[in-house]
Parts: sequence; structure tokens; C-alpha cells
Amino acid sequence: MWAFLRKRVRKREAHGMFAEFVSAEGLQALESALEKRSDGVPPLKMEAVSYLIFQVRGDSPDVMQRHLAQAFEIIMDNDCLIENIMSSIAVATFRTKVATYEQLLEALHTRLGPNIRVVHGRGEYPRGIFGSQRRLSYGTIFPDITSKLETLFAMEFGTSREI
Repeated sequence: MWAFLRKRVRKREAHGMFAEFVSAEGLQALESALEKRSDGVPPLKMEAVSYLIFQVRGDSPDVMQRHLAQAFEIIMDNDCLIENIMSSIAVATFRTKVATYEQLLEALHTRLGPNIRVVHGRGEYPRGIFGSQRRLSYGTIFPDITSKLETLFAMEFGTSREI
């Protein structure tokens, strides 16, 4: 495929994947990064985001997968972006009002009960495009992710905590 056509296709794919979840500025930065051929990527910008870091449990891989699927449905129905998944742990970010945020937590605990634990909060974090030119990713970088995960692992399933 010709280089100019390949760039246009990649730009259209990126727009289709991220337009619903990313600010207009973030989407423009992603599209312009796809057009350029360089070793650098645009700098990350500090953005205020709400986040959920959660873990589901299950007695078997099938049960764990079912619990993850239920959590993802609830999260995506509330206009959240699932940024990272690692086994039974996932990170979701969103911009929302407090009432919707509380409804989201209530929905997760109502549907999954003692099979989910959640740490959540809001803050300003570096967000944008990161990675290499061959493998760009868009997301949020949590410099304090270790402490957030330690808090999550110390909690009982069926609970949530703001940090």
C-alpha cells in the first residue's frame, strides 16, 4: 500500500477508535502523530481525570472472564475508557459528574457484589500519546500506580475506597 494511503487509513482507524473517549485536542495530537514520521512523540499533557482501578475474582478462568465482562459492560455503558487490562485487574478513566460516578460504583457492586474490589479517585495526570512510533498508545500515566495497587490488594473484595 502506498505510504500516503496507509497514513490516511491509520488516521481514520484512530479516529474511529478514540473519538468517543478522547478530547478533541487529544484526538488531533494522535492524528498528527500518525502523519509524522519521526522518532519523537508529542509531549504528554496534564489532564484532570477520574479513575477506577479494580480487580475481579473467580474460582476458574471462565468465572473470572465472566466477571470482567460484566464489569466492562457497566464501565463502557457509563462512557468510561478501559485503558489497561492485566489478568483480573483493569484501569478505567473518565470525565464525569459525581452523581454518575457514584452510580457507576453502585452498579459495579450491585452486579458483582463480593467479586470485585475498587480503588477510585480523581486527579491531574499525564495523559496522551506515549510509546514508540511503531507501537503508539493513548492513555493516562499514573506515577503513583504502585501505591494505588497496594491499597487495592489490601482491601477486601466487595469494597471500594477513594484514594
